[in-house]
Amino acid sequence: MARRQVLQLLPELDPGGAERVVLTLARHLPHDRFDVSVAALDGRGPLAESFRAAGCAVHDLGGRGRVAAGGAMGLRRLLRTLRPDIVHSHLLRAHLAVAWAPCRAHAGAIVMTEHQADPRGWAVRLLRHASRRAAALTAVSEGVRRRLVACGVPAERVVTVPNGIEIEPFATAEPLPAGAMGLPHGVHAALFVGRLAHQKGLDVLLRAMALPGAADASCHLLVAGEGPERPALESLGERLGVASRVHWLGRRDDVAALMKAAAVVVLPSRWEGLALTLLEAMAAGRPVVATRVEGQADAIDHERTGLLVEPESPEALAAALRRVLEDRAAADAMGREAAAHVAAHFTAAGMAARYAAVYDGC
Repeated sequence: MARRQVLQLLPELDPGGAERVVLTLARHLPHDRFDVSVAALDGRGPLAESFRAAGCAVHDLGGRGRVAAGGAMGLRRLLRTLRPDIVHSHLLRAHLAVAWAPCRAHAGAIVMTEHQADPRGWAVRLLRHASRRAAALTAVSEGVRRRLVACGVPAERVVTVPNGIEIEPFATAEPLPAGAMGLPHGVHAALFVGRLAHQKGLDVLLRAMALPGAADASCHLLVAGEGPERPALESLGERLGVASRVHWLGRRDDVAALMKAAAVVVLPSRWEGLALTLLEAMAAGRPVVATRVEGQADAIDHERTGLLVEPESPEALAAALRRVLEDRAAADAMGREAAAHVAAHFTAAGMAARYAAVYDGC
């Protein structure tokens, strides 16, 4: 039986959550059944080589800038050449590009995956319009599915396929020594990993660090990531008087080792789909403090596999951090339960099997 041709379509190839999900999917889909290639509206990003190493042809559609039309003509030409059986789009700009009528004529079956519970009404309206062209619409968590249905997408059209990760690199990593992270001897490290953008809520975490009694001088914050808000966030740390306890690490390739070294991993997001950072921290056996937003609330069983707090609340974050740092036995127990939970429910192989079933239904 001939392998089915699957084209994964992304806006760009920077190492964000959706892009890493697609890379994991490309590695784990059954290669005897599916021939996977990747196209990006703007394909200049650093993950292009990772996709090639996974055996995928990579196509740069020549789009530049933030509008969906930027690569639509390149996509139309590629679809006329490849004639894929399935086009699987990720994130709104890719959904809009493949839903454009001249592309749709050559696209085979269209599968769309929504990765975020984006609260902005215009984004939901555009997604609802684009998804009418799809043979299947998937959400990366039950929280995202609920949000889509609440915004008018018919419930029977949305299938939940939870994100999955490769467990072993996080379960077996060796922790980085404190000196390699720029930490003084004997301090506790709280770790934030993510893009430095409004959605991720790092400003709320900085305000939590500044609250009286929130964390003493032995608690330092490691920030692994880059993004447009870094200068403003660094300035905020200075104004709050916590700059000496915040370490800006930039984008890192050793996140698993950082997680293993951290006393707690913090995800103060304003909204999420199902953050890979959350699953990775749990796989590393770290206690996690996360906001009670879509996706995160689905993955964490409060007080058993992590702690959930309300978003936009520095006070709630500070209280949860104190709790984790002051009761290490309970924190370690949560970390062990978290690792077992992720290994049972959020593996790369399980995710790939679910997407294969979606493709089979198209």
